[in-house]
Amino acid sequence: MSRQILFDRNHWYCLMVSFFTVLLFSCQDRTKSSVGSSADEFFVFEVLPIIQSKCLSCHGDSPDEIEGGLDLRSARSMSAGGEQHAELVVPGRPEFSPLYQAIIREDPDFSMPPKERDALTEEEVQVFYHWIVAGAPWPNDLEQKQIAAAGGPRSTTRMKVQTSGGQTTHWEERYYRTDDLWAYRKPHHSDIPGQFPDKHPIDAFVEHKLLELQLPAAESATMRQLVKRVYYDLLGLPPTKEQIDAFVNDGKADSYERLIDQLIASPHYGEEWARHWLDVVRYSDSDGFSNDYLRPNAWRYRDYVVRSFNSGKPYDQFLLEQLAGDEMDPEDPEMLIATGFLRMGPWEHTAMSVAAETRQFYLDDVTNIVGETFLAAPLNCARCHDHKYDPIPTRDYYQIQAVFATTQPAQRPAPFLENENLHLIDEERERLQAWIDRTEKEAKEIVQKEERAARGWFRERGRRYLPKKERRKLNLEQQPPRYYGLSNTDLGYRKVLQKRGQILRRNLDRFEPWAYAVYNGPYRIVHSASTMRMPEELSGEAQPVFILDGGSVYAEGDSVSPGVLSVVHYLDTTLSPYFNALRHIPAGIQGRRLALAQWLIHPEHPLTARVMVNRIWQHHFGEGLAQNPNNFGASGKKPTHPE
Repeated sequence: MSRQILFDRNHWYCLMVSFFTVLLFSCQDRTKSSVGSSADEFFVFEVLPIIQSKCLSCHGDSPDEIEGGLDLRSARSMSAGGEQHAELVVPGRPEFSPLYQAIIREDPDFSMPPKERDALTEEEVQVFYHWIVAGAPWPNDLEQKQIAAAGGPRSTTRMKVQTSGGQTTHWEERYYRTDDLWAYRKPHHSDIPGQFPDKHPIDAFVEHKLLELQLPAAESATMRQLVKRVYYDLLGLPPTKEQIDAFVNDGKADSYERLIDQLIASPHYGEEWARHWLDVVRYSDSDGFSNDYLRPNAWRYRDYVVRSFNSGKPYDQFLLEQLAGDEMDPEDPEMLIATGFLRMGPWEHTAMSVAAETRQFYLDDVTNIVGETFLAAPLNCARCHDHKYDPIPTRDYYQIQAVFATTQPAQRPAPFLENENLHLIDEERERLQAWIDRTEKEAKEIVQKEERAARGWFRERGRRYLPKKERRKLNLEQQPPRYYGLSNTDLGYRKVLQKRGQILRRNLDRFEPWAYAVYNGPYRIVHSASTMRMPEELSGEAQPVFILDGGSVYAEGDSVSPGVLSVVHYLDTTLSPYFNALRHIPAGIQGRRLALAQWLIHPEHPLTARVMVNRIWQHHFGEGLAQNPNNFGASGKKPTHPE
């Protein structure tokens, strides 16, 4: 924000406070001179958006669940107060107004919003301060609409945004700060600052910002510093002394460019940059939760990412393959392996689990990780209610989730590729098989010990010995007691061997040509995603998807069709008809994910390229241009260089 804008805002505040101080002293009751007065505009464009975004989720969006009895949907309901305070606002006296005292958070037992991360900014607190000093004007709904339609000095800083539709009228009528919507508009070319004609365009923008902030530029890096930075950035490892000396003593004009080319050609380049990507998608070799079962073939997705970076694969292709590789070419093992992206979330389904809840947990996880990874939008914030801060309605959340409603996790056959890292795989398989054989041998010895004792039991009673399988048909008094002849140590060790055998046999899948992947088909109940195979019969219909009240799988609301993030298409009016048409996702079992991926990679999409460029910048310079790489919304930090 420039100094001129700050001056204008503070000047406006001073004029407003002076005007209303005179007005408050001149008459006991506040009387509007006309709809659209500066105070009313201030409420509509400054105060109301804060109430909508920071207050109504607890104090109005759900009329049946008003927290503390405090309803902030209107002046009348606010004046009724709540359970703790009958008078919430004292016009003209913020220091005596419980509402103001709550938002400045001086009393830890009386702070609003209750979560520190949701606290009002200093600027927002000042908005409420000046509003209360001015008499806390609150025009009625009709007057608010007239003011919004007429515009005003503040209509350029706040705006309504159309979406696919919120759950409440109050949410749909919300105003957003225009600078909070920066990421939803497609990038445009900016003029390069002209006072630095000899600089690279990026350097020119940086120098311009330094000049604006009156900060000196850092000193140029020495050759030794430069070579270390390059090695750390591209390979993640420091150069050796010999590598440093070779670069410093090179002496040729293109030494830096040649070093870059050399390191990018190194296989370690893909390993380092794959690490960054795998952090984003939460790569793990095991399922998490209490059992934390190994994911035998997850390593193939990890190596796919390494190969993708080393081969210089275009980002749009990289995205397409991970979201819909199986829909692009189900016969290509590489495409199946790529869809491991959709399996990276935690997973657990046991005898105590409810299948519908497990399935919904998977869909919620996939929906959110797709939003964070490719859109820098934490979609999970809209799972239970319309997003508190961003123009993302709950309807959008479940429309995007519907894209994955026909996606089912499975192990799919995928022959090993020539360029896969199969080094020592045969040796490791033999080592694991030997361990399995030894485990089975020890378990068999315990069984044999029990049977020897059983033979003695029958012999002592003068009866013919029967194997365990046959004697199970006998009455209890006609057979040995359960676990006859085994000590507590034997029983405990037998359980250990049983569990070890299960785990080892599961791990043996690691060396078989299977892909940790997905397929399209109707939903079916599964019990262990690690050993699940794709069914031969895929016939059936796609199940409908519903908006879930409060995110509960047991509270189905309206049905929804597959869709995308709607604000992208309503906010920017310059989008081409072709791109706008891509928001329509097919409703059949096949093709949903591919359609979403094609929507994401379209050149006009405002978010996809921005998000990845920001991640690359972050890994080179420590911080992104926007410092919250997974959140470009209002609660994330604004970019340092919007241009």
